[in-house]
Amino acid sequence: MKLISTLGACLTALFADSVTAIWNPIVPGWNPDASILRVKDDYYIATSSFEYYPGIPIYHSKDLANWTLKSHAFTRPEQLQLYGTPTSAGAWAPSLSYFKAKFWIASMTCWTYDPVARVWPRVFFASSADLVTWSDPVWADPWGIDPELFHDPVSGKTYLNLMAPNNNADRLWGLAGCEVSVSSGRCVGPYASLWNGTLPHIASARPEGPKTVYRGGYYYLIAAEGGTDELHRVTVARSKSPQGPFEAGPGNPLLYNGQWGFKNLTVQSTGHATLVEAADGKWYASFLARRNINGSREGFLVDAEWVDGWPVLNGGRPVLLSEQVGAEAAGARPVPEPWVDDFSGPELDKSWYQLRTPYTQNYKVFNGRLALRPNVFGLSDRDTPAAILRKQTSLNMTFSAELLGFKGSLGPRNRIGISSYLSEFQHQDIGLRGCVNATGMCLYAELRRNLATEYWQTPLNESSSGLSSGLTLHIRATPLKYELGYSLKGQKSPTYVKEIESRWQAFAPAGWFVFSGNSFGLFATGEGEPWPYNAPDVGFTKVTETLLLSMCSPTDVVYLCHGGTFCQGGPNGTRAVTAVKPWIDRGTIRRPRQPFQLCDLTKAQSGRYHNFASQELGIDGFQPTRLLSPIMARINQGCRKAEAVQDCLHRGIAMMFWGHMDGRGSDQWWSWQQCHAYFAANMSQEMMAWEASIVKNTYDSVSALDRWTAEMQRVNPGVFDDLERWRKEAEENDPAMFEDLDEVDEQDGLGGQ
Repeated sequence: MKLISTLGACLTALFADSVTAIWNPIVPGWNPDASILRVKDDYYIATSSFEYYPGIPIYHSKDLANWTLKSHAFTRPEQLQLYGTPTSAGAWAPSLSYFKAKFWIASMTCWTYDPVARVWPRVFFASSADLVTWSDPVWADPWGIDPELFHDPVSGKTYLNLMAPNNNADRLWGLAGCEVSVSSGRCVGPYASLWNGTLPHIASARPEGPKTVYRGGYYYLIAAEGGTDELHRVTVARSKSPQGPFEAGPGNPLLYNGQWGFKNLTVQSTGHATLVEAADGKWYASFLARRNINGSREGFLVDAEWVDGWPVLNGGRPVLLSEQVGAEAAGARPVPEPWVDDFSGPELDKSWYQLRTPYTQNYKVFNGRLALRPNVFGLSDRDTPAAILRKQTSLNMTFSAELLGFKGSLGPRNRIGISSYLSEFQHQDIGLRGCVNATGMCLYAELRRNLATEYWQTPLNESSSGLSSGLTLHIRATPLKYELGYSLKGQKSPTYVKEIESRWQAFAPAGWFVFSGNSFGLFATGEGEPWPYNAPDVGFTKVTETLLLSMCSPTDVVYLCHGGTFCQGGPNGTRAVTAVKPWIDRGTIRRPRQPFQLCDLTKAQSGRYHNFASQELGIDGFQPTRLLSPIMARINQGCRKAEAVQDCLHRGIAMMFWGHMDGRGSDQWWSWQQCHAYFAANMSQEMMAWEASIVKNTYDSVSALDRWTAEMQRVNPGVFDDLERWRKEAEENDPAMFEDLDEVDEQDGLGGQ
């Protein structure tokens, strides 16, 4: 706690400001399809939950910046029956609305999409007066996905809009709808096609997730297109009638970070937007997006404005993690406190989930303990094991859980542990079990990658006397890998025994899909056999999650390239910038002199460099912040220039973009020299001022980070023991590396600070 407080103080000194800022993602962890709603001074967001139970989380905020989990729409088995539901099926893309003093949710449940077997998604909606107790679902007539209930303020009618086949011949999908009875679910008016989107030639990229807004005599239909990955985007059409015909907006796509080939940006897969008007008349849009380092789809927010009768999101610019929403220079991204669950309450914290609808109660909370009631199912089964899970909310964090002590012993099939869980095909576990081919109990780790499994075990004790308290299991997550470890009573640091690349916890294996994201879980299982009647009761006493502000990897350079705050505060962020340079020098392209090229290359190649560095250099220690801060400032300057060029490009004046905005023919392309000349003539003063400020800020940050380093050494004197070893090895492998640092010192005016 003291270390975290010290780091928080350091960040405050670096970036202090009293203005509240909105930072993305506003709802971290896998929370796709964020549907936002304002009722008076309160804001609410509902997101998809898929096969997780309880279903459809609802978050609350007063200021759009700070969100807390308020409730779930489906908490009773009779509301949402997800028995045996495959991964990422279940409840999709809810739409939240308010009508006649009631909250409404429209959603659908999908077991699988199989036209051959004629298994289709089923649409439903439910209502609540308080967002806590929800009605049983009303099942609707139309079938499709991503429904919304639009309550027309002009006519008072309610319309059900959704994505569905637009004809019976080719089964291409589009947006359709009808006037609907909210009491019966039946269409009470014509059911008709509304809009086929802007990509009608791509069957898998058709419009989905309709959200309707009425403004100024027009009905605006906001849609998601391009599938769910890097082509995902937000588009708009409008009509004078809620049932069309709709005309596409001239500024489509409204959001699309993949436009112009900018797939290196920190935010990708932007889609499923909902517009909301704040109490002060300003407009915003919630949407889903993915942080571009093995991340899941999370809840984001941007400004919205109306220009010539059409919405414009985020000023027409790409969405960047480094940019705040709704505030100017409002300070640093907040540093979350560690999250602790000691099970002291009478009920399980509402942020815990189970897999699918449970048949029976699989846990009990009592006297500061969580007791699990294991069954025959494990995490690799498509059922409901005795497991509870929480969403992973940061790319750099730890998850640890202390086991209950018990008397007796466990058999080889009796397991209790923790897991980094994505699906039944991809989960990485560490825990306790009866030893395989040995006596006593063993610590074990099991890595499951699709159909391949890697196993490890080591004896914990050779007796059957049980487990004393104090055994804690650990998962450490970083952008490039997950590590599994344990610690015994009295040990301050975990021993990590296995690791796996994080890509296995972010993307589905071939032939499958994962729409949810990674979670951390507690589990116990008989692995195909009932839990023995004479086996001990098992469970946990405490769970802790901590953000790792100082555990950065080379991949984190992408945050620095887009104005990040030293890898969210850790001095290893400086390591990330410098560590990539030797790889570039060894590559087919020599070290680029244009900083924005360096920005692109570091992002594109950092994953490959990480593997190289680990094997050849063994770079696992810290590097001196005094030495590396100048080059970080230099790269930040260059990357900021790159973002300005990208902004120039989005405004229609850049290389490889036709020049009709300046009166030239649309077939005439701008050269890089022309773009550079425009950039220099129009933005040079602004950039010079920015460069001056970054030099000063970097100089100030060196002193602050030095103070942080001193505190680190005081708390843990051995933390920098390997600095000399690292520098010696680095110089042996790349003698020019530190020469280049000296060169940067001369260029940035910091004098080697």
